[in-house]
Amino acid sequence: MKKIKLVVCMMAISLYTFGQIVHNDTVNHCTMTTYAGILGGPVQSVENESLTTPTTLRVGGMIQWKPNSWSSLYGLGAVEANQTGTISPFSLLGVTLSPIKSVTITLGKIATPMTKLRPLPITGSGQFESWTVSQIPGSAIGGSITGSFSKEYSLSAGSFVRGSDVSVEAGLGIPYTQIAGYYMANSRKFGGAINCNYKLLSTTLMYNSEKNAGMFDAVKISQKHNLFLYSDIGFSINNWNMVRGEWGVFKTFSVQYLSSILGV
Repeated sequence: MKKIKLVVCMMAISLYTFGQIVHNDTVNHCTMTTYAGILGGPVQSVENESLTTPTTLRVGGMIQWKPNSWSSLYGLGAVEANQTGTISPFSLLGVTLSPIKSVTITLGKIATPMTKLRPLPITGSGQFESWTVSQIPGSAIGGSITGSFSKEYSLSAGSFVRGSDVSVEAGLGIPYTQIAGYYMANSRKFGGAINCNYKLLSTTLMYNSEKNAGMFDAVKISQKHNLFLYSDIGFSINNWNMVRGEWGVFKTFSVQYLSSILGV
């Protein structure tokens, strides 16, 4: 019997606008960042002609206190609401210590070596995050140590609590590329990701042994008009069938404190 696969096609025109303001208080050695962004637009189903308008609003901020050259304390908080009224919180709280210039120790609920391949939640790229990038594990409670050999070369490692499991993670930074991997001590699951940025091309690959793999690519096709082509695809590792795919074009532009992304 011949099997027929049903393909559902969607067309979306999205507009994303955000503002980010950074304030430096040199007297109290504090840096404060505030953020607000809204993402939305109509989505038309080619299959059944239904029209939906998914929308998200995200607000938040971050503060860092650096009393001296070898230590700092920082906290980040943000919330996102969508058109259904669902609220999603984001938070970080950590302390960093630099016993020597090239070594940094970070403790708390922090960005792990894996999470560092994802943008901060209170940035434009953090709210406008691709599916592939969103599959990379997020922040967790634990600690890490990072050795910076130069501006372009670094090595990090740490251990973190993730639910009822514990992850061991490592990251490597080299010119144009970031690589990270993890191993779950109890479940024996593992995964990794790599991000490459070179001139007009950006690529992110991710894999986890539990469920999926993905690839995101963005190519800048017009330097003058800030115009990009992108592809975002995902696969199930059980049978390597494609579980999602998204392709399109977007343009970035900004006016003073406001920046926008218009995508199709």
